[in-house]
Amino acid sequence: GELRQLQVRVDLDRMRGRGVTLDEIEAATAGASASSSAGISPDGAIEWAVEIDGRRPEPYVIRTTVWLLKDDAGRAMQDAEKAVALAPRLSAAWLARAAANLESKDPDGAVADATRAIELDPTSAIGFHVRGLAHRDRKDLAKAAADFRKALEVAPSDWPQRGEAERMLKEA
Repeated sequence: GELRQLQVRVDLDRMRGRGVTLDEIEAATAGASASSSAGISPDGAIEWAVEIDGRRPEPYVIRTTVWLLKDDAGRAMQDAEKAVALAPRLSAAWLARAAANLESKDPDGAVADATRAIELDPTSAIGFHVRGLAHRDRKDLAKAAADFRKALEVAPSDWPQRGEAERMLKEA
């Protein structure tokens, strides 16, 4: 058969601003193959083509990130909800919904979803980081500091968000 492609082009500055890493994009794309045709939507610094057939959660996770980068929290939440419904044991789906909750100014929802992601993957540095951001938004600086500290503890030394997590820890 034909070789299928999944192409995601992102704006690195906007990704950093939202706490999204290239490793997370790569992890979310693992196994993301579908049988329907894809569309390409060039939009400034973002050009994306994501096949979605409604059976796999990974394309919804990826598209959640794209919607967040395009400042469309409503569509991001729709896709994150679909990812969670399709794969309630996939940490990345819960993290996508946590990020959509943060963007939607719902830190309580973000804490709940990031907590679920951490339960599924206790080594998820980004899970602790996102939950720390949500605690910060809730003005619970002690919990935010604890989560940023834990993110730094479980993260690899070359984790792209390390600098931001260290800065957030100092501010908490």
